[in-house]
Amino acid sequence: MNKVKDSLTLPINKITYWTDSTIVLSWIRCSSKTWKTFVANRISEIHELTNASDWNHVSTAENPADILELRTSMNILLKIAQQQTFKAELQLLQTSKSLCKSSTILSLNPFVDNEGLLRVGGRLKHADSLNPFVDNEVKRKLLPNTGLSKRHWLQQVNSSERLNFMGKSKNSFQ
Repeated sequence: MNKVKDSLTLPINKITYWTDSTIVLSWIRCSSKTWKTFVANRISEIHELTNASDWNHVSTAENPADILELRTSMNILLKIAQQQTFKAELQLLQTSKSLCKSSTILSLNPFVDNEGLLRVGGRLKHADSLNPFVDNEVKRKLLPNTGLSKRHWLQQVNSSERLNFMGKSKNSFQ
């Protein structure tokens, strides 16, 4: 969370964390030494990065992080990343001007959608290791080719909640 907080230009005075698991919440509120190694290691990391008092419970049924909210949050983060990485391209495309021939995304036929997100109009075969990482939807959103953003998405896909995330991301990137 500190990396996200540091990357934002907004002042953040307090962070509140939410979980729909009462078991996890009880783990967080106790010393990590209480638990067996696997849980203790994860709780220890949570304790290093957050304060236990900042954690709260929300029932699964009342969890506000529904698909629409997740999509909106991902789009906001993606938009910030795109604005930082593709500032010149966005300015040109938003004013209906052609991209410079030196643009790294020119061959991808990019366009700005109605949400202000940069999307790829070309074929996936144009996205190689030199070009931005592209999600696999028909009208692809451009994910800047930064180690942090790629690492974040890959960690999400490789986590123990892989199927849950894949379902959420599929709905979020339509």
